[in-house]
Amino acid sequence: MGTLNDQLAKMYNEKWDELQEQLKNADVQSPFLLSTRKDATQDEKWYVDADLKVMFMGKEPSFWQVEDKDEGPEGIMALYENFYASKYKEHKNGAYFSEDNTTSPFFKMGCNWIMSVITERLHSDKRAAFMWNNISKFSTTNGKGVSPEVHAIEREYFHVIPQEIQILTPDVIIFFTGPKRNKYYNYICENFTVMGEPEQLAGLPTDDVAKLNLKEVKLAYKTYHPQASITGEERRKHYEDAIIDDIMKNMPELF
Repeated sequence: MGTLNDQLAKMYNEKWDELQEQLKNADVQSPFLLSTRKDATQDEKWYVDADLKVMFMGKEPSFWQVEDKDEGPEGIMALYENFYASKYKEHKNGAYFSEDNTTSPFFKMGCNWIMSVITERLHSDKRAAFMWNNISKFSTTNGKGVSPEVHAIEREYFHVIPQEIQILTPDVIIFFTGPKRNKYYNYICENFTVMGEPEQLAGLPTDDVAKLNLKEVKLAYKTYHPQASITGEERRKHYEDAIIDDIMKNMPELF
């Protein structure tokens, strides 16, 4: 079967030629592809050996692209690997995305807080690994969400998120896809089996933060994107704390 990375690359490659044919006249960046390598080595232990695997799911890969679109899946996966090699830092107390002028507020304002609190509250003999994904694999060349026509191409010719989840088997997914049942919630429904209605957390409105019951993953949540103008830092952390509290409450079933 090969490494997780081999499985991801094989899946992407099988769909690649037809996808490029469908997108040849579309205003899109290179698709957002994952990798379990943090550098040029084949070592996946940082992820495979983790006791808790958490996936952050953003909206779309704004300004995430390879200049040469002919580079193919391996070249685009290398972009993800290079990001993790330079930004994903691990130390004895956990992991975080390094905060410098080139690190997106998505990580500074959202992921790092959740990563630090989960790590702090994990039992000392447990380790968590964190991956970043997007519920839409495409952005326009100016970093915006794609048209319904381009999304339809993704849905038909590059419907890879379900297979990514099967390969990577995250324990927890946190969707930073915004309030209510917007188009990104529809994208979630296209890629996951949603069972029942969103559940309330800590008495907060489900339009702001909610627990989702997905067949494919043990725990899933949805809240605002960290850069959403509607939420200040205190309000955003209030929502994220509700998510963290529920993860911790359900920790026995994860292990």
